[in-house]
Amino acid sequence: MVVTEEGKRWRAGAIAGWLLSAVLGLGVLPATCARVDRAATTAANAVNPIDPGRTTDATGDAQFQPPGVTLDEVGAANGVGAGNETVGLNADLDLFRTRFRSLIEGNRLDIQAVDGRTGVRFLGVSLFDSGTAEVRPEGEAAVKDAVTAMGDLGGRMVWVEGHADDVPVSEGAYPSNWELAAARASNVAKILIGNGVPAQQVAVVSYGDTRPSAQGDSAEAKQESRRVSLAIMPMRQEVAETQTP
Repeated sequence: MVVTEEGKRWRAGAIAGWLLSAVLGLGVLPATCARVDRAATTAANAVNPIDPGRTTDATGDAQFQPPGVTLDEVGAANGVGAGNETVGLNADLDLFRTRFRSLIEGNRLDIQAVDGRTGVRFLGVSLFDSGTAEVRPEGEAAVKDAVTAMGDLGGRMVWVEGHADDVPVSEGAYPSNWELAAARASNVAKILIGNGVPAQQVAVVSYGDTRPSAQGDSAEAKQESRRVSLAIMPMRQEVAETQTP
């Protein structure tokens, strides 16, 4: 078959047009795929209409993401690990730091958030001699000053936490450091109650020698380990609600 010059020109034009279309198609395809991929990702991560706090990732697994709230913010508002049972740990810290200000500035007390409660630690005074549970006179004065500054607890509980050093109890009224630390906490609790803290808002806790001073094994560290600290619990939700004006 004889191909004319006109036919050759037509065939060359057709081939050129096909090549141009292929090149353009290759350029458009990635952009189209990208748009499809973005759309699929958006759909996969869309907010669950049943539970707005849950999203679903590309694998189909539910991811819990409370909008606008972090665990740190929840803990700061409610107390660490307190859930809905307690309110206002930060407010408690501010309140009692204000009430104890003169004792804090005089280096007689330290107050910190400890395990979701307001921890009060006596400074610059030895409450007990080694192996005894009798509160020394200067220790009793320190506890009374703390009660005076503490003011109205507003329904909050106070845990009186007794501690001991690691010297074994070999004889006497206390079979072990557990009983010795408990007796120390009980004696401090009696001072609290005798100076106006309601007995139903006081609890006694013994840690024995399981929480020693962080200062090492010196005589001063052992003296610091023979201590009683106070833990003011956050106010329970139902109590707070009944006291709201």
